[in-house]
Formats: sequence, structure tokens, C-alpha cells
Amino acid sequence: MENSSSILHSKNAISLKPLWFVMIGLVIIESLLAFLPEGIMTQTLRFRMHEIVSLPAPRVQIMGDSVCAAIRAANVAEAAGLPEGSISNYALPGTSPLFTWFTLRRELAAGRSPKFIVYAPHPATLRSPLVERFFGRFATAGEAAELVPQLPLSDTLFGAACRLSYTLRYREELQTVVTQTNLAFFHTMKGPVVSVQASQVKLAETQIPDPNATLFNKGSLPPRLTAPFSVAPLNLKYIDKFCDLAAEHNIRIAWVSMPTIAALKQGGAGDTSDGRYFALLDGIAARHPNVTVLHRDIDVLPDSYFADQWHLNRYGAMVFSRQLGTWLAPWLEANGLNPSFREGRR
Repeated sequence: MENSSSILHSKNAISLKPLWFVMIGLVIIESLLAFLPEGIMTQTLRFRMHEIVSLPAPRVQIMGDSVCAAIRAANVAEAAGLPEGSISNYALPGTSPLFTWFTLRRELAAGRSPKFIVYAPHPATLRSPLVERFFGRFATAGEAAELVPQLPLSDTLFGAACRLSYTLRYREELQTVVTQTNLAFFHTMKGPVVSVQASQVKLAETQIPDPNATLFNKGSLPPRLTAPFSVAPLNLKYIDKFCDLAAEHNIRIAWVSMPTIAALKQGGAGDTSDGRYFALLDGIAARHPNVTVLHRDIDVLPDSYFADQWHLNRYGAMVFSRQLGTWLAPWLEANGLNPSFREGRR
């Protein structure tokens, strides 16, 4: 009996060896990756946040994700008849409404308070709060701890793992490296981040692209874009918190729907036929008197105005920025913008 027990113990010890080797290997990999710089998206988030809390607050600021980051504040200001520098684009690429509330709170805590906010999240970014990205790439330790009680245990654990592990934090980018031998992730690490002040440079006229060109079809689009519109409960909660925080500081918000390609208007993120997107906007405006739905519909622009399935190219950004300026001008005036400011006298 003693002999059989000894054999069993020996077998268990042998079976555990591969597991130990795997764990040691993971520790070594993580230790080596720790010497790499953070990904360009994380670097951009941190750099832009530094600007947001240190630059003088603009009279009007644009907030949202990477899609509205294409909006050129200089072109918007020109179309709205406002002085140069009066509008800034503070959008943070790769984020959700969860990030927007924390961004505004950091900004206000630093003594920077805009008068007006143009909020323009892409409908597809409302689907997920991107909790793991928030933990791994954006949140301070205090902000992460503040969010934990609002999350399921699984989200908390995965978020914590992404904060600690380089491979999990950049799992999507590293998967592309491994499966497609695409080294763009490493090449961009030393690339310059895009300052919020870049939006102050006006886009000039360029050659008009072919408005009839079809560049994208629904079959080639990622599931995140082709799935019907929905909003995550945590995102809705933080949209309400964002609007409430703005109201506490007498900031008025104009909600603007970003344009889309034609392929997304039929059952995709840009489809408003079932009324769910409009119901969301109506509910937010009803709950928050400081919010105006400035542009309600999700317009379709030609495929040739987009750099990819959802991001505007330079020409598309110029066209939409000018259009936004024409929507913005009467709203700002109706909400008490000082006429002398419009004439360039502060």
C-alpha cells in the first residue's frame, strides 16, 4: 500500500512539471515584454490626457472616440464663424463613454472647464464599455478601484490581468503579429502620437474623390460594425453620469451623430430603422436638460470619403467638419454665446 502511494505521488509530481515549465515560460516572456514601450494607442491616450488637463480649456470641445477624432476643429470654427482656437478636439481614440466621464472629471479637477461640449460617439462604440482597455491602458489605480464595485467579478479579474500583463493588454495587436506576420504594432511604437492641437490645423481643399466608388461591402466588415445597434448598460450609466457632471458645471452638450458608409445602414451599426438609436437619444435628452440632440440621423457619405469602414479620410473629415460648423453656429448663439466672442474679441 505504501509502495502504491509512493508511485501515485511520483506520477503527480511528473504531471506537474509541464505546468511549471509553462508558468516559468510565461513569466520570462512577460519580463522581456516589460522592456518594450507601451503601444501607440496607450501612448496617445496618455499624451492627449496630459494636454487636456494642462492646456487652457477651449470654449467648445469635441469629445468621443477615434471616429470623431478626425473632425478638424479649425474647419468647424471657420464654418461656424468663430475665432481660431475657440474649438478643440479632445476625442480619445479607442475609447467608450466610460472613458469620457473620467476624462471630463480629470479636466474639471485640473481647473479646466469648457462652456460647450460636442459629443459625437460612433454608434458601434456604445456596444461595449471596453472595461479591459480602461483598466489596462487608461485608468489610474484610484479610478480602477472606483469602477470595481460596479463590475462582475469576471470583468474585474480580466481587467486586472490586462493591467498587469503586456501580452493580455495588447493581445489583439500581438495576435495580428503572430497570425498575419504584421509587424505594424512594433513599427508604430516609435511613431509620434497625435496631439489634440493638431485639430487646430485647417484641412485645405483637395481633389474630390469619386463619390460613386464602392469600396466596402457588408461581407467584409467586422462583426462589431455589422451587428444591430445596442448600448451596453455600463455605457448608458456613464453617459448619464457624463451629462450630469457637465450640468453641475453649467456645461451644455450637443450630441452629434457621426456619418457612416452605405453598407452599415442596412442592419449594421448605422441602421436606425428599428428606432433603438433614436430612442436612446430621446431618452438622454429627456433626462438631461443640458443636452441637445444637434444632429439626430446617421448620415451616409460616399465610401471614398472614408479611410476604412468607419474612419473618415482627410476629404471626408473636411466635409463633415464644415457641416458640423453650420449646425453648431445657431445652437451656440441660442445658448448664450457672447456675440463679441464670435467676432474674435474675448
